[in-house]
Amino acid sequence: MKLTIEEIARRLDLNLETLERWIRQGRIPVTKRGNEGIFNEPELKRWASSHRRSYRMSPRMDKNQIQQGCVLSSAMERGGVFEGVQGGDKPSVLKNCVALVPDLPLEFQAPLYTQLLEREALISTGVGRGVAIPHPRNPLDQGISTPVVVTFFLDQPVDYEAIDDQPVFVLFLILSPTVQGHLTLLSRLSFCLRDGAFVSFLKKIPGREAFLARVKKMEKIIDSKEK
Repeated sequence: MKLTIEEIARRLDLNLETLERWIRQGRIPVTKRGNEGIFNEPELKRWASSHRRSYRMSPRMDKNQIQQGCVLSSAMERGGVFEGVQGGDKPSVLKNCVALVPDLPLEFQAPLYTQLLEREALISTGVGRGVAIPHPRNPLDQGISTPVVVTFFLDQPVDYEAIDDQPVFVLFLILSPTVQGHLTLLSRLSFCLRDGAFVSFLKKIPGREAFLARVKKMEKIIDSKEK
């Protein structure tokens, strides 16, 4: 079967640069010729299954499934909500957060922690009002296959070098294997955080169910605006 490299990347929910690197390294059963990839579809499906990656059957299904996978409330449910996270400074907080990420293989914890520190070295992800949105600079090509947002309420606020100099009390860690997934989650989360009442709600450290219910309520507003 022959498809453009871009279409194969969409079907596998992979970053294009990652796909091309894996082809060069012989890690994936696709041969590149110009801007096209040649592959045996059953073989590629088996590869996707063995590497815990989805395989989209068509462009239409791909779009629908990506949208479904990037809904903020669903991503937050997958990521989980953690309270009382320890740490006296940014590095120690991030290290403890990484250790709590659900279903992240142990061998990927150290690389993810390093990526988060590298991102913070560029500019703090403390966005103000006591909120931080840490994330790697690039999509994760290993460790996760579906976008997630992990929510961490800290035991004590910490200096995070935020843009407003306020200490951070809550972190939303965004992890996505694609740029599109990351941007969708970031856009929806940013909409929520622009609402002062929502931030005030966060400061009360709501329970998991109340928190997710509030996010779903906010997403209904987003969906109504997008129609």
